[in-house]
Parts: sequence; structure tokens; C-alpha cells
Amino acid sequence: MGIETMMIAAAVAGAAGTALDGASQFADSRYRSAVLKNQADAARRDAGIEVQLNLEDSGRDLAVAQTIAAKGGGGIEGSALNVMRDLSRQGIYEVQRIAVEGDNASRAAMADAKQAKRQGDFALAGSLIKAGAQLAGASNGMGDGTILTDKIAARAKRGTPARRTGPTSYGRPLAW
Repeated sequence: MGIETMMIAAAVAGAAGTALDGASQFADSRYRSAVLKNQADAARRDAGIEVQLNLEDSGRDLAVAQTIAAKGGGGIEGSALNVMRDLSRQGIYEVQRIAVEGDNASRAAMADAKQAKRQGDFALAGSLIKAGAQLAGASNGMGDGTILTDKIAARAKRGTPARRTGPTSYGRPLAW
């Protein structure tokens, strides 16, 4: 097996490794994306549950305030009514805050999922381009066009005939 054959075999192995690395990063990004989408769904679901619990607590607090006001004998008016309004407003504010926080967490997780997916797309494309460049480099001296042509030139100086036939990396046939 000649040196050129071994160099090409090494380039093919390197290109295969590069392509597999890109495919692995692609698969990993898809997994991370799915995990982040699940986190987004969980954030939305948790916010909904917390909103429901908060509404129940607010309703209970309001009922307690109404009961206390009714026991006082003065009815539900004046300061007792103001307390109930404040409790109601506070409950509504808390529910809105929880809903917004849950929505923000969900949107952030979805944005991260899209970014992870995009990174995988670029990793795969980059690895395939790099693998192609490695294979192209095998035909022209491993990328820079000097290794293989230097070896052939050294053989020519020694008087050893070149074993390679066909076009060089510059599209011209070797003329020995």
C-alpha cells in the first residue's frame, strides 16, 4: 500500500469521524430541544395550577373576611368592604403575576429549544462541509495541496517515477 493510498484512507476515516461527530451533535440538539419543550409545557402547566390554587386561597380569604364582617353586626360596609376589595384586588394581581411568570418561563424554554435545534442544524452542516473538505484534501495533498505534490516532487528529484496518475489538485496532469 502506497503512501498516497494511506493518506487517502486516513482522510476518509477522518471525514467519517467528522461526519459522525456532527450527526451526534445534531441528535443531541434534538434531544435538548425536546427536553426544553417539555420544560416549557411544565412551566405553563405549573403556572395554571398555581393560578387555580391562588384563586381558591383568595376566595377563601374573602369568605373569611365576609364572615368576620357579618359577625360584627355592622354588615358589609365601610372598612370591612374596603378590606374585602383589597383582598380581591390582591388576589387578582397575584393570579396575573403568576400567569405572566409562567408564560415568561415557558417562552424562555421554547426559545432555548429553538436555539438548541438551530445549533444542531449548524453542527451537522458544518461537519458535513468539513468532511467534504477533508475528502477533497485527500485528493490534493490533505487540504493545502502541498503534502502529496511535495512527495511526488521529491521522487522526481531522486529519479523515482511517480506512481500517481491523473489530474493534480490544479486540474493539470502530472508530466514526468
